[in-house]
Amino acid sequence: MLFVLLFTSLKAQGNPQYNFVINKAENLILDNKYNEALENYSKLKSGFTYIYAKDIYNAMICSNRQKNWEQTFVWAKLFLSKTSVKEFFNQKKFKEFRKTKYWKKILKLDITDKINITLKKKIDSLVNIDQGKFVLLKEKDVPDIYDVTADIDRILFKLDKEYGGISEDNVGLNITNDTIFSFLPIYDVLLRHSYQSKKEDSYFNYKNKNNSIEKDMFFSNIDFELQPIIFYNNQTYFLKEEFLSEEKTELLNYIEKAKKKINHNFSDFIIFYPASKNTFSDKASEQNFIKMLNTLYYQQ
Repeated sequence: MLFVLLFTSLKAQGNPQYNFVINKAENLILDNKYNEALENYSKLKSGFTYIYAKDIYNAMICSNRQKNWEQTFVWAKLFLSKTSVKEFFNQKKFKEFRKTKYWKKILKLDITDKINITLKKKIDSLVNIDQGKFVLLKEKDVPDIYDVTADIDRILFKLDKEYGGISEDNVGLNITNDTIFSFLPIYDVLLRHSYQSKKEDSYFNYKNKNNSIEKDMFFSNIDFELQPIIFYNNQTYFLKEEFLSEEKTELLNYIEKAKKKINHNFSDFIIFYPASKNTFSDKASEQNFIKMLNTLYYQQ
């Protein structure tokens, strides 16, 4: 059976040093070494000018699990600087923290986030427009997805210039019901559709080239010719190293993290890896898929 291997040529950018710290911290979490993970996260505060909310959150959970209330307080302040929703800490996992003197300090804090309400409303409106347009795709034959996304991409460029960028800081975090936090921003669908346009000058490419797309966000949005991790028939399959794309270092790291996380409960943390589940229209398609698994993938 002949398999044609085509890999995405788009490379994740971002800060390699930052990614190194995060990858090490997340692997330590998956080894249940929370104190060591916390030490790695602490390097972010001294070594980098920007820390993503996902990493602040994981550091906060590490310190909370270790009952290191002072550090929980430090990371909680950083998290609140991006959302100011103190109700987030009403979750059961923070029950002991809420009994400490540091929680009283949190309640007294007058934290002002950097969310620009006008920009957030414009982004929310764009998301609604985008979703409405993609509903129409089911009713019409649109050969070029960029016909749908071009107008939205142009507005994103305009807003980016007008507000000095679009980020989780000035748009806010993706928090549902005050307690459910997703590392993907509320405008992630706009980035996804911008990427799918396959245009060299798309907003997604612009953000990526300017190191403004966090690596997990990047890998959650791009398409793989060969998905690095596949769930099929209650089994997990990993792509063999020789078939990985040019992003081999990061993809190998994701595979190692997936091996540690699968079948273990790390639900309190946000540990992402790119994976897929497949559905099939007929038996022949499924049989071809199984042949591909047996040739290109392995099980742990």
